[in-house]
Amino acid sequence: AESVKCSGSGGASDQLTCLRSLSVDDLLKSNLTTVPIIGSDAIAGSPATGSSLGDLAVRSFYEALAPGATVQSAAAYHPEMAPIMPWAAVIDGVNLLEVPLESLKANKWADVPVIFGTNKNEGTIFVPALVVVVPGTKFPPTTANLEAALPHFFSHYTSNTTAVADAVTNAMAMYPLSAHNNSQWRRAAAIMRDWFFTCATRRAATAISDNGGDVWLYQFSQKLPWLMYDVLGDYHGSEVYLVFGYSDLTHPYNSDVTSTSDAMMTYWTSMAYRGSPNTGLSSAPTYWPQFNSTAEMNMQLSWPLAANANLETTVCDFWDETLSSFQS
Repeated sequence: AESVKCSGSGGASDQLTCLRSLSVDDLLKSNLTTVPIIGSDAIAGSPATGSSLGDLAVRSFYEALAPGATVQSAAAYHPEMAPIMPWAAVIDGVNLLEVPLESLKANKWADVPVIFGTNKNEGTIFVPALVVVVPGTKFPPTTANLEAALPHFFSHYTSNTTAVADAVTNAMAMYPLSAHNNSQWRRAAAIMRDWFFTCATRRAATAISDNGGDVWLYQFSQKLPWLMYDVLGDYHGSEVYLVFGYSDLTHPYNSDVTSTSDAMMTYWTSMAYRGSPNTGLSSAPTYWPQFNSTAEMNMQLSWPLAANANLETTVCDFWDETLSSFQS
């Protein structure tokens, strides 16, 4: 705001009015006068050079937005999936005061009803990215690749190398290759699904529920008649097509997908209208029980719909204990 002379001496309302009066181009160019990007060398703790392919892609993106901008490298923080996803939330003491989960646990948030959910095969599209995220990784990854990649993620939460090594050993045992059709891709995808998505979502839902909040949990597990389904399954983002009732040549619907899509649109619009997926302009196709930390009820968004208890409880208990060991 200060860079575009919208400091807002009259308060936040004046600042917002000033910012809204500017064009998008002006805002972008001002904000990107100096652009920090995180170089891959930051993994090893050395100064980032901004010379990796991922960094060059980010550099080209920003320079296209703001020609003439000065693009600088920075090694202050390296997001877990950088440089594929070279961004992360920043605890700045103003907009974000602490790790969001801690705010939820302390009931310091806008207490509104929420729907949380993940997809059954959330991790499949992220496994190929490990080739760039963790240099030296192959695709599909080998057991040795996974054992080398996991510390990359765990070290964001602890500097205790013994705790990290123990967590890697325990994780590999929790996800034996034989349980994933002897596919290293499936094995890695399951680990990434649970570490990044399923179990993190359960922690947030538990924190809200334990404070008396209203939360509904789902897993999207609909079998899809799509060409990529046999390879990717219910991948990250695939549910969005059904939420909006959208289909095309590569994302066709059959009767089951249509029914699940109709149900999802009913749940979502009811949530927006009345603060509950069960009470809206249309009656809920199947009653969706609220989540709590005792029963851990969740809706399986797959036709026919079914409300189940204890989604991935064993592995999520494992990841909760692992994260706790990092923080102790």
